Amino acid sequence: MNTDALKAFFLNKTNIRILAALVLAIVIAVIVISSGWYYVATVNGTPITARAFFKNYRASTISADTLSKMYAERAQNQFGSGDSATSTPAIMSDAEIKTSVLMGLIERALIHDGARAEAGNGLDALVREKVSKYENDATLKNAAQTLYGFTPEEYQAEILMPQAEQDILAGRLFLKGQRLDAWLKEAKKSARVNIFSRDFSWDGEKVVYAK
Repeated sequence: MNTDALKAFFLNKTNIRILAALVLAIVIAVIVISSGWYYVATVNGTPITARAFFKNYRASTISADTLSKMYAERAQNQFGSGDSATSTPAIMSDAEIKTSVLMGLIERALIHDGARAEAGNGLDALVREKVSKYENDATLKNAAQTLYGFTPEEYQAEILMPQAEQDILAGRLFLKGQRLDAWLKEAKKSARVNIFSRDFSWDGEKVVYAK
């Protein structure tokens, strides 16, 4: 493109608007991707972000590594170096950890929706009540940092609150003569799960690692 053509292009207001829109779209895309706010899956329309996935994946790898070291150290102390390897339980592979993490996030979304359906607008208050019992537990905070690499706030959001919702749902189902595991099995079968990653697929009941 020669100089005159370039001048004509940039003097055209429509071209400038299109160019500005493209630049803005690229900037937004870079921000979304770099911050992890893009979706890796949706569950009945509820998004699971890459940020949530990688936060829990990191926590799971830290936990697996910590437990492996603890078992190895305990076996070393009890049996000596010769038997330490056989006394250490098998650790999941990276693919198994990723699959488990995504499956856990899908189940968490289903349980959240189920708890909301059972408790209605009172769910948030019930969750706060359960979680508040552990807010000042220094031992629990230290364990969260050691085992998962979570800050107290992350541990509350990623572990305590989902567990509280699960307990609430389980209690409501129990009063109706139902069990959480049976409810969750049916919920997964009827869920609309979309996974936006070539590494995983949904077979109608569980996450399958594609590689």
